[in-house]
Parts: sequence; structure tokens; C-alpha cells
Amino acid sequence: MRDTNRAKYETRNRLAQGAIRRFYDRLGRFVADARPASVLDAGCGEGEDIARLRPLLPERVEGFDIDPKSIEQAARRFPDLKFAVEDITRSARPGAGHDLVMALEVLEHLPDPHAGLRELCRLTSREIIISVPDEPWFRVCNFVGGAFVSTWGNPPDHCQHWNRVTFRRFLEQETEVLELASPFPWLIARCVPRNGHRA
Repeated sequence: MRDTNRAKYETRNRLAQGAIRRFYDRLGRFVADARPASVLDAGCGEGEDIARLRPLLPERVEGFDIDPKSIEQAARRFPDLKFAVEDITRSARPGAGHDLVMALEVLEHLPDPHAGLRELCRLTSREIIISVPDEPWFRVCNFVGGAFVSTWGNPPDHCQHWNRVTFRRFLEQETEVLELASPFPWLIARCVPRNGHRA
């Protein structure tokens, strides 16, 4: 699922580099505003998000991903952190274990994103930050850039497609959306579970 992550972040395309910088600038502000004492990166891949956000993160950071190879890479990059192989739709972890749970570029891969969202709500004690592609712009950018041309810019492992309106509607089934940002071509939401609370 996450095999193309490193290539995406290591691109030499200046427009893509600028978009990635804007994404992490906005994401970093959301993380700073949440002021977490502990963070769980659900669907952490090789740990790229943790690497880029590390100066803003607390000491207690954990991650999991369904792909064992990605977890091996993440554990090598951050031997001081805890990583595990888990499914975001049915984690065996106890609930409310971290102040902040992040799921960055994950839910669009799930056949049942509602199960993933419910699990994120169960795992957090305070807040959730979720990012997904902003469609159709994400696909347009891919297509114009020559990626996934045969599928009109849609990566073959993307099952879900949201825009700002439909993503908010999806999130509001289980959460209260505190903030929703659109750093082109992504969407980032900062939420609290409806059965949870703000610290």
C-alpha cells in the first residue's frame, strides 16, 4: 500500500515539493495546537510523517501499519520508538491510549473507511488528525504529471474519493470537526470523537 511513499517525498519536481511543504506546514500547526503528550500514528508506513514532524512530537510516539516491511523500515529509522503490525480497522490495542491519533493518507485505501474512522475514535483519548487526497484535484495533478495515466490519475489502491464537503460529511458521522484545511491537493482535518472530550 505504501510502497510509493519514499518516491513521493523524494521527488525533484519543484511544484510537488512545494505542495508537500505546505502539507506539512499545515499538519504541523494542527499537531502543535493539539499539544499531545502521546501520539499514535495509525498507518505509519515507513515513518516518514514521524520523521518530518519529530520536532513537534512528544517523547511518547508509537506507530502501526498493516505492511510488515514498512514497519521494519520504521523501526530501523526510529529504534527508540514502538512500532507494530496492525490493521487500522481492528486494532487489538486498548482504547483511549493516546492524546493524539493520526491517520495520514490512509483512509482512502480502505474498502470500509467507516470502520477505520470508528477505530480511530476508539483509540484516542482526545483528538484525531486525518488527511486524505482532495478530489478530483489529486487525480488531476497525478494525470498532468504523467502518473497513473491509464486510470486517469487515480492510484490503483485508492478505494475512496472525497472533496471538502463529502469529507466533512463523512467525518461528522463519528466526530466533531474542529478544523478542516485544504493544502492543495490534500485535505487535513482535526477532530474529536463525538463520545470524547477536548482536553
